[in-house]
Amino acid sequence: MRTFILAGIAALSVTLGGCGMMSNEADDNIAKVKIGDEEIAAARAKARATLPEFWERLDKPTMFETNFGLKFNLHHNRPDLGEGELIWTSDVKRLKDGMVGAYLDNDPLTDGYVNGQYVEFSEDAITDWQIEREGKFDGHFSTRILLAQSSPEQAEMIKAKLW
Repeated sequence: MRTFILAGIAALSVTLGGCGMMSNEADDNIAKVKIGDEEIAAARAKARATLPEFWERLDKPTMFETNFGLKFNLHHNRPDLGEGELIWTSDVKRLKDGMVGAYLDNDPLTDGYVNGQYVEFSEDAITDWQIEREGKFDGHFSTRILLAQSSPEQAEMIKAKLW
């Protein structure tokens, strides 16, 4: 079975202020999703369709909007790295020619990358987005799907932080 590695649930728990929702075990910090998973594909499509809203809000945030982040495929256009690792970023900047600059917001599984590392990637590698607004998060389309892989307690804690 071909899979994508997603750091979505772990990223949300870290982004939500280290709520202690995840253990320190590496396997608890990732989710594996089959390539072609229809729910994840639909979540990605919704995130991509609403990306113009993300850019608009990043350019002109309200005083209540913070923590602008993007999830992207670290392996995009890099078949030498394997099937895929989707990872959250922070401190997003839109660059020229459809490129994005940001900092990795998780511990990547892919060799050669570390949490906090600055990366640049093309907009077409983006799979999800987030914006914190008054303590809750807009976006996180894939996270909502990944909640099914969480314990009921963890899922409820995360749901409480989503718009």
